[in-house]
Amino acid sequence: MDKIILANENENINIDGLIIVLNSICSHLTFEKYNGIISIPDTVIYEDTFNKIKLDIEDNVKYFFIFTNKRYNNNYFYEENSKIIIVSYYLWEKLTSLPKSNGVAFFIANQLAIEIDKSFRHDINDKSKPECIYDFLIDKTGIDTSIRASLICPKCNNRIKEKIKNSEKKMHAYNNLKALLNEIGNASKWDDEIISFWDKKNSEEKNLHNEKKSIFISYSHVDSPWLQRVKIHLKPIERNSLIEIWEDTRIKTGDNWKEEIEKALQRSHAAILLISADFLASDFIIENELPQIMKLAEEHGTRIFQILISPCCFEETPQLSQFQTVNPPSKTLIEMNHPDQERLLLQLAKGIIAQITN
Repeated sequence: MDKIILANENENINIDGLIIVLNSICSHLTFEKYNGIISIPDTVIYEDTFNKIKLDIEDNVKYFFIFTNKRYNNNYFYEENSKIIIVSYYLWEKLTSLPKSNGVAFFIANQLAIEIDKSFRHDINDKSKPECIYDFLIDKTGIDTSIRASLICPKCNNRIKEKIKNSEKKMHAYNNLKALLNEIGNASKWDDEIISFWDKKNSEEKNLHNEKKSIFISYSHVDSPWLQRVKIHLKPIERNSLIEIWEDTRIKTGDNWKEEIEKALQRSHAAILLISADFLASDFIIENELPQIMKLAEEHGTRIFQILISPCCFEETPQLSQFQTVNPPSKTLIEMNHPDQERLLLQLAKGIIAQITN
């Protein structure tokens, strides 16, 4: 999974809090904080300043954001050069009363929008346009209304949906972008700081839904080692009392195991399927568990997360192949190296977080 690194340079911005918000919303990316020291001269000059910043950036880092109070010599908010993006908050207080953290989230959303579609930007002569994330903002005084609006105009929305309709990856990123813009706009409309707004909103939701969300895991006992690895990645969420993991090892001696599984499925908010040849060969899974899971998905919107453990006849199993998988059939877990396996299971955990907080 691609990473985005956030770094401060002379800025008192709550990067740690922002990372929690961003990681909760943008399930297609991982956000991390840079703890090193970065020094930028008094004026940011493209490309001279970028070339002077020496950073060892990993291959899976998509962008390295640096936030500074130093101004650009061309008065831009930010520019990009070989993964590095320097964002300037020079005279921010003269442009808006909004917190800088809201601006951080907005500029990240701006870059994610460009990543989805680079083909179009509103220019200063586009008098008919509403506020839109695809506005170039050559007139910096528009930043206040743009952040408060945090929207994609109908023209851009229609263009993008048409362009990316056949790309599941870009559609997923686009949905995440819209969710992020909603949070930025909802906080900024009332002059709230996005991190405190997010914390308050989640606190209220937890009070309304204070019971743990049940996650049902269906698997073949042959794949028990993978079950344990999935549970390890879900443990932090479980520890925070957000979820209750249910799999058949919880059935006690003397219990009616079929009845217990049916009860667990009925109260589940999401189902994780660990799919392999052994999974598909299990008569009990295919004839008992799977029909109930499919029924819950159809009637109650229960989210299904499918992890492909090993090559198998997944695509020849229509009741499963109709649903999206976390990893493609061409790249099963056993065909990955260990770091990629761990990143995939992290992606699963983040998907579960997104599901239970929606």
